Amino acid sequence: PGTLARIARALSEVGLDVVSARLNTIGHFVVDTFYVRYVDGRRPTDPAELAGIEAAIKAELSLR
Repeated sequence: PGTLARIARALSEVGLDVVSARLNTIGHFVVDTFYVRYVDGRRPTDPAELAGIEAAIKAELSLR
């Protein structure tokens, strides 16, 4: 419970806005897709930025 809110919080903390999100169930699996951008409209594409975003989400979810 609250997983999506925690992911959104992690994205916000690294300066990203969620432009849209798509949530799908495939059998017993849930696939969540977030479309994000920085406040200035720029999309995160740099590998170092993406690694930082991934680390923030994992930390929020307490994954290593």
